[in-house]
Amino acid sequence: MKYFYFYRTLNLETSEYYYGVHSTENLEDSYFGSGKIIKRAVKKYGRDRFRREVLKFFENEADMFSYEEFFIDKEIVEDIMSYNLALGGRGGWEGRLTDESYEKGKISRNKYWRGFLQRRDKNLEVM
Repeated sequence: MKYFYFYRTLNLETSEYYYGVHSTENLEDSYFGSGKIIKRAVKKYGRDRFRREVLKFFENEADMFSYEEFFIDKEIVEDIMSYNLALGGRGGWEGRLTDESYEKGKISRNKYWRGFLQRRDKNLEVM
């Protein structure tokens, strides 16, 4: 059986958090997230300093991703305690980065500018 769910990973040491979605056949697979910052944090603090909480199950992948896109908003991305970098949660550099993510040190200068240029180019295409 395949499970589709939305979760929160909590850093027990710092109270920083990460929201994401995951599909798996094993609910005990110790998955904490695929974002770069959450992966670095797990490496830095150790797996035993993190706890994953399943917040909501879904019947299919489409509903799972739809919920993630709705839930991970600007407030979460801009929260200094959040490991999330991109609106909607899907990751990548498709115009979902915010200036506040850069200002709060969540992403590097090079990654910020790459995202900025992609946002700019995307906005120019719309005009």
